[in-house]
Amino acid sequence: MREGPAVVVLGAGPAGLGCAWSLARRGIPVEVLEVQDRVGGLAGSFRDGPFTLDFGPHKFFTRIPGVLEEVRALMGEDLLEVPKRSGIWLRGRRFDYPFRMGQLLFRLGPVFGLTALASTMAQRLGSGGRAGHERTYEDYLVRRFGRVLYRMSFEPMAWKVWGDPKTLSAEVARVRVVFPSLWNLLWRMLHPGEGGKTHSARTFFYPRGGFGSIWEAVAREVRRCGGVIHLGVRPERIRLEGGSVRSVAYRSPEGVREIPCAAIVSSIPLSAFLSLLDPGPGPDLLEDVSRLRYRGAILCYLFLDRPSVLDDAWIFFPEREIPFNRIMEQKRFSPHTCPPDGTVLCADIAAAEGDDVWRLPDDAIARRVRDALERMKILDGGGIRRHRVIRIQRVYPVLDVDAPGRLARAWAYLDGVRGAVSVGRHGYFQHNNSDNALDMGFQAADHVLRDLPHAAWRALHDRFDRYQIVD
Repeated sequence: MREGPAVVVLGAGPAGLGCAWSLARRGIPVEVLEVQDRVGGLAGSFRDGPFTLDFGPHKFFTRIPGVLEEVRALMGEDLLEVPKRSGIWLRGRRFDYPFRMGQLLFRLGPVFGLTALASTMAQRLGSGGRAGHERTYEDYLVRRFGRVLYRMSFEPMAWKVWGDPKTLSAEVARVRVVFPSLWNLLWRMLHPGEGGKTHSARTFFYPRGGFGSIWEAVAREVRRCGGVIHLGVRPERIRLEGGSVRSVAYRSPEGVREIPCAAIVSSIPLSAFLSLLDPGPGPDLLEDVSRLRYRGAILCYLFLDRPSVLDDAWIFFPEREIPFNRIMEQKRFSPHTCPPDGTVLCADIAAAEGDDVWRLPDDAIARRVRDALERMKILDGGGIRRHRVIRIQRVYPVLDVDAPGRLARAWAYLDGVRGAVSVGRHGYFQHNNSDNALDMGFQAADHVLRDLPHAAWRALHDRFDRYQIVD
């Protein structure tokens, strides 16, 4: 390990740990500050008796060169390749997701198919402007899929996860919707074996002992290489001098400690990061960034006395009368996370902290989930031993039409702070996946190691903004 001030990393999720890992194995002093008592952030796992559970469904798959290779080398035989089976529930029936042409036409009928195609063609012929210049989520998807399919699936799912789709940025649709248009979807359904850009993978990677074991392994590597990870601590101040980062103070049960630092990489919420800077931005920018909104998640786990329930690893539920966005069965990701005679379903409910659903008692939430599953005949009413409900305040960044401007002003301010970058789902305010966050961490490590100017970091924003979710 080289001598000198450390690089300080805020947050021990995929982005923060990825950065620390990349630095530590090259001999750079690094210290990670994490407010929780475990690593992994939203991508972590926890134990509940004989079960290892994730915070909702997580899988690993990527198109980013080098990222999967790093994880496979780290995890070895503990990284399983799992055949992917997932579904979507529409009009009272389960469909394969991504869709299959024959199944769609058989279950929805040729009249619906022709109506959807006509809607898409009419939208294409009747809309002005060029594709790619839409401002809102609704504009983007209506143009590419038509209003019939939009109203059946995309619109209700947006309401459930983020809120009013008329106020969401088109970037949400570009990043999160697997297929870029109906025509692309139809082509893939008719030519499933042909090459081209991967929008949906047939398998995914998942660690034997739960998704969080990836980040536990990364943390072990950081420590093995001489890095330090502080758990259960809270950053209090980032001291700047002459426009450069000089030190970070944090509070632990033992008191306050200040670390001299060469650079800081933050993966905590952007508003929290900016508020720690001393001297920091003016109140107008802090107020502006504080208006970046999140939706939280209520995770309801149902523990069942049966070997399994679903054929799918997860199922989406876009329709608004169903109280959850999706369900997952933990055992379908790895059988080693559950005992042979038991399984767990997890229902993911997007909610805002303090809203009516958020304030419901745990028993009421579990009852809603159970009743919906029984109405759909996914559960038959027996075998539920107990439930557990977890509320997480910040899960889904809400990229509304005003958010890009707020972010641009924050990035412009950080351009003037040498040695400070912000990454990850929270730090970059991007609804991305763990492979994207890990790549951001690797890129941040290279940036601070080479002491590059902020213009070089801003050039990397183009890379981050082109991330595309692979379902």
